[in-house]
Amino acid sequence: MSVLLDTDFLVSYWNVEEPRHEEATARFSDLLGGGEGALIVSDFVVDEAATLSLRRARRAGATEAFVRFLLGLPPFPRALSLAYVGPEVFARATQRFLRSTRRRLSFTDCTSIELMEEHGVGAIATFDAGFRGLVRTIP
Repeated sequence: MSVLLDTDFLVSYWNVEEPRHEEATARFSDLLGGGEGALIVSDFVVDEAATLSLRRARRAGATEAFVRFLLGLPPFPRALSLAYVGPEVFARATQRFLRSTRRRLSFTDCTSIELMEEHGVGAIATFDAGFRGLVRTIP
């Protein structure tokens, strides 16, 4: 089994000023223990998380360090596997997004669900209630 990490979860983990930082930190520590398997981040989530971090970060260099962490670039070890949204997943995510506008899922959320199905990912670590009932969520 494996876990896809969502934008809100990652930003909450990284940014000490986020309201759910402590909860995300505790959960991330549990996930690193390996009980749920490999931890995965998608290229779309990296894009979204980097942009959100850039808007919210108050410390110089915080966003650069965050992106280095996400991608396992020095000085950070690689803790996350990177999954790419290819043309087939993109096409399915587009269709899901067009069908799901009432549910208010972002396009990135739709790519995450499609990646989970494509790769047999068992859960998503997220605080986004929009995923509930569609995929297994952590917490």
